[in-house]
Amino acid sequence: MRANHSDRRSERTRQALTSALIELMLEEGYQAVTVRQVATRARVGRATFYLHFSDKRELLRRTLAAPSTQLLRLVCEEIAPRDLAPQLKHFHDQRVRNRVFLLEPIRSLWVNFLADLIEANLRRKRGPGLAAAAALPRRLLALQLAESQLALIARWLAEAPEVGELSVAAALIASTRAQIAALAPLAHVDVVGTSAVSA
Repeated sequence: MRANHSDRRSERTRQALTSALIELMLEEGYQAVTVRQVATRARVGRATFYLHFSDKRELLRRTLAAPSTQLLRLVCEEIAPRDLAPQLKHFHDQRVRNRVFLLEPIRSLWVNFLADLIEANLRRKRGPGLAAAAALPRRLLALQLAESQLALIARWLAEAPEVGELSVAAALIASTRAQIAALAPLAHVDVVGTSAVSA
């Protein structure tokens, strides 16, 4: 019973730190935010911050985990547009408040975080069309998929927010599948820029 209470308290602290980071990023930008500011806004001490996170980058990665997990599903599962639509609706509803996540430097950090998840999954599983995609270095494929997913979402929110979530979900699914199919037959490209032809 005591451990359960401690777990809930730890989760509340992590959530307070996450909320504080988001608020401060919206006010000042990611680069300007310090651990001291995050801890103060969350009403915890710096030592408490460091009990949960090693630095603000790790805290940011936690903040990006839930939406990244949804985007990872595009690569690793058969997913229908209706399954992805709630996450996209959230992005849409929060597009003004959370635009900072799709701007630099956070966008690059998000691309790399999402690529880490995709790459790890490529090592463990084979989703639709992924077996042949192993001809490319996994990291390159993961970065391409992550960047293109976030690019489509960013362009949608910035330039065509009137398009519905289901349409964007269908486009994300189709473009992810198409990239995997297109990149699958390619062989490794060596350092001088020539490629071997797969047999």
